[in-house]
Amino acid sequence: ERVPDDVPTLERRARIVLGVEGMASPKAEEGIDAAVSRLPGVTARSSYASGSLEVEFDRTQCALPEIVRRLDEMGYRVRPFVRRLHRHAPHQ
Repeated sequence: ERVPDDVPTLERRARIVLGVEGMASPKAEEGIDAAVSRLPGVTARSSYASGSLEVEFDRTQCALPEIVRRLDEMGYRVRPFVRRLHRHAPHQ
């Protein structure tokens, strides 16, 4: 849902990291970044290596469901993004 225009600028900006399934190669990053960044008030940077998309957007211009819909139209599935933590071997 969009935020009213009279909300202060800092509260209008949102940043989220989404998991993206279906990227076949690093080349897919360019297409995703370009398509999502064409949405009003959105900047996007995807990573094939982590299967993620970092999105910053102005909530008065574009709502999160619009971003998800754009990815869906391109054939990608969006999922919650969870960073994998590296387990360290126990100290002996």
